[in-house]
Amino acid sequence: MTTDGGTNPGTYAEWQQARIALGGVAGVFQQRADADPELFNRYLREVPDYELIPLRVREALEGLDVRERQGVNSILTVLAENNFYLENGIGALVRY
Repeated sequence: MTTDGGTNPGTYAEWQQARIALGGVAGVFQQRADADPELFNRYLREVPDYELIPLRVREALEGLDVRERQGVNSILTVLAENNFYLENGIGALVRY
């Protein structure tokens, strides 16, 4: 992953930061899945290191409608209920 949105891994540190950013994205889904699209996308872009997530992934996330976001949120919740964890901002595993 690169800061220019490429799909090839950049440095190991960028890869790790992007993975942690996805944990932040999960938090936005958990707290804001019902927000209007413009506001939801603003919340996504406020996630630290969001820009390190590959461009195509960011575009997919930002292109979801409310119903699709609720579906993603439901999947993330089921994963957490089955002891699948996401990383928080400091790299520690947290329940969704």
